[in-house]
Amino acid sequence: MASPEATLSDFIATVTYEEVPERARETVRRAFLDTVGVTLAGALDDAGTTVFDMDDIDSSTASASTILGIGSARSPSDRALHTGTASHALDYDDLAWAMDGHPSVTLVPPTTRTRRGIRRQRRRPRDSVRCRVRDRMRTCRAD
Repeated sequence: MASPEATLSDFIATVTYEEVPERARETVRRAFLDTVGVTLAGALDDAGTTVFDMDDIDSSTASASTILGIGSARSPSDRALHTGTASHALDYDDLAWAMDGHPSVTLVPPTTRTRRGIRRQRRRPRDSVRCRVRDRMRTCRAD
């Protein structure tokens, strides 16, 4: 008998988009949009402007792609600090009680930064949704 970890890992590695329930796909889409919105709003909050100011970025005039770290020449750690702080500044993002945290804040920024890589591989947007569902399941499920 396989361990719970092995069973979950096998499921995550092999699940297809069609096998993901529509309710889960809708949750991912809603969480993604919510996180982008709260990040853009949080960039204008005191906490957000403080971290952007440290790198001479005026978050009140910066583009959405700059706020979200898309195409940024900044280091991954700088982008993580910027988007992570902005995402949490207003604390309106999703909450997963199973992990007592905000999974989209850690999952959405890397997804937006790999958008070009997904396009190059000719993946469809639903592949990104499938990956987010898998990431969220990996984060929140223990059985």
